Amino acid sequence: MAGPTWNRPALLDARTHLAGSEPERLLGFSVLDPTPALADGFLERSVKPMREEARRCHHELGLHGVRTVPAGWYPNDAALVSLHRDLAELGMYVVFHGGAFLDAFGSSCCRPPFFGSVHRVRELRVRPAEVGRPWADECVAVLAQEETVYGDAPAERRMRCDMPFGASGGGQQRTWQHAVDSVSPGALIHGSDAFRPTDPDGYREQYLQPQPAHSEAASNAGHPAGEGSEERVAPRRKTFRDTVWEHWCNAVREPQRPRPSDTSLCPPKALTQHGTVSGGGS
Repeated sequence: MAGPTWNRPALLDARTHLAGSEPERLLGFSVLDPTPALADGFLERSVKPMREEARRCHHELGLHGVRTVPAGWYPNDAALVSLHRDLAELGMYVVFHGGAFLDAFGSSCCRPPFFGSVHRVRELRVRPAEVGRPWADECVAVLAQEETVYGDAPAERRMRCDMPFGASGGGQQRTWQHAVDSVSPGALIHGSDAFRPTDPDGYREQYLQPQPAHSEAASNAGHPAGEGSEERVAPRRKTFRDTVWEHWCNAVREPQRPRPSDTSLCPPKALTQHGTVSGGGS
């Protein structure tokens, strides 16, 4: 966990009331932040406690996902190779924050080319979130490069990316169009970036339903195929369902059996303030 004390009670509480309440439905993520501020400004020294925390989150909490936000450190720094190797060996799936921060601080650490360092570790599987906005073109270029290298072996590809749920000035549709025209559907994943808890109707209207519309509009403009045809259905199925599951399973490398819940979830201690819950689900 980020911070000097790695709040064990908070982690256990989040695990108990969120991912732990439906372990076959919610896939839990830990948060790792090897900020040099943990070790008097030395990145090399901050990596060691993050390696220990990764093992604890995996072995004690049963978490297979990691969320990390490069700020004050770069994901391609050689000091992080040992942490990335540990995550791959543990079978943990990594989501990096990609792109600019809302508060405008530290964004330069999150540019998509820095995530190319994942190729140093063969089994590592990562996902830059939000297609690296405002550097979406760079993110698509990195994905296209992976397709060039691993075109005949898609399971070997290290990286997929989230497609954003919103951008001002029509930027979202332009991003979808560029991505659809440049890489295969197997490189793209629907990402809501919604905070929990979220009202189901609001989630559907704001985050979920607009995305297939953007995808379909991009397909119409860039790759015409008959509505309802397999040529249209298959790419949409990959982006909105199959790719993320395949990528997750390639990282975790053990049986996964998600299922719909028989009852509605009502996490009793989920906090509504963003950033206050230590672990989450995806």
